[in-house]
Amino acid sequence: MTLRDIDLKYVNGALTSSKALAVGSAGTAATLPNGQAASNSNTGLVIASSYAGGDDNGTGTDSTGRLNLYSYQRANVGSFGETIRNFLMRSDAKSMQAFYMPVQTSSKKGGFDGTTRDPMATGVSWKPVVWQGAHYEANDHGSVHGHWELEIADSTGALQGRLEIPFIDQTKTAAMTDDMANVVVGIDYTNIRTNLADFSVRAQNIATGDYAGQNTALRVGGNNTVNKDILLSISSDMQTSGRRWGIRANTDTESGSSAGTNLQILRYDDTGTQLGSALFIQRSDGQITTGAAGAKGARLALVWGTNAVQGFSAQPSASPGAAAAFDAVMTATTDRAYQADVTGDVNRRYVVYADGKTEWGDGTNTRDANLYRAAAGRLKTDYSLSVTQNLLINTTSVGAGVGVMGIANATTVPTANPTGGGVLYAEGGALKWRGSSGTVTVIAPA
Repeated sequence: MTLRDIDLKYVNGALTSSKALAVGSAGTAATLPNGQAASNSNTGLVIASSYAGGDDNGTGTDSTGRLNLYSYQRANVGSFGETIRNFLMRSDAKSMQAFYMPVQTSSKKGGFDGTTRDPMATGVSWKPVVWQGAHYEANDHGSVHGHWELEIADSTGALQGRLEIPFIDQTKTAAMTDDMANVVVGIDYTNIRTNLADFSVRAQNIATGDYAGQNTALRVGGNNTVNKDILLSISSDMQTSGRRWGIRANTDTESGSSAGTNLQILRYDDTGTQLGSALFIQRSDGQITTGAAGAKGARLALVWGTNAVQGFSAQPSASPGAAAAFDAVMTATTDRAYQADVTGDVNRRYVVYADGKTEWGDGTNTRDANLYRAAAGRLKTDYSLSVTQNLLINTTSVGAGVGVMGIANATTVPTANPTGGGVLYAEGGALKWRGSSGTVTVIAPA
């Protein structure tokens, strides 16, 4: 074959050809692949490859086509160190690296022969399945994308951007009403985005090396001068206006004993302005506070703003049984399981201890009313007890009276003398008193 046969010419300081230039391995003629893979290669530089070397099992030879580029200079000044350049010659041009494979025309399944592993001879066409590269203006001329992206074919065969890294000012990408020349190229911080995709971190145990014993993880790292945030937003850009919720490891000072860098769940208003902390978890002891950060007098402290609905509601979807909707397990009977006061109080107005003892007060003075278990089957108060309506002893029948005491006939009439007082009881409908000497007096007949 002569240079004339391949139409190789020297024009304006460069070799040109109207046909593909094929390069083979040393001493071997270049051989193009069969079928559409070859027809798609009728222009440009073709570096041929073959299966002549066999499997990569240590016995075969390397018959892979390869472009080798060598660099010695760092990319610190100008364009030193660049081995491949892609120039975007129009605003809507794409400069992409493409990966093709045979696809069955009828079923859209992979077009490789299951036995030979070669492309099927018929019924297939070569389709791009992956693109990676950069472009500026969107395909529809409706906006400026200005990003490097990774595109993957969808179920129709169309390539869809799945991972994007912008290289322009993202505040100018909403519409093409601005002159494209006004879009700033080059930014200090960028926003890496997915499209039509989930982002998953495959959790694995690290068995060897410096990190043996750890697991792979999604990590937001930074020193203690920087909040470590995960933001939940109604927008995928970097503007603060879209923020609605945030998960934060904050900048509280680490002072030892596991203190500092505490966890918050933050809430934002319709403009993206922070409203406050919805949940605060203290790292040192696991104390949980709702509504505001800061240490409280309980492991779980409920705090609300002035305009919020107040209260605590436990509404299990099924009966919790012995598990209970709220369960306090304390270390001593004198531990407080629940307490409450009013803003500005000096002392707690209401306290329930682990053994059930309950105390009440006015919030200023020491609590001065209580009720507790004194012995098996008996409750006691150390103070006075007032009954506004009826006091009932083993009965509910009070003859429609209000502000009365109802006493049922004694289940067992006292037969022994009480000590230091007497026993009041009803028998046969009569009210009787048995004193400490054993005398039974009928106070009122039936």
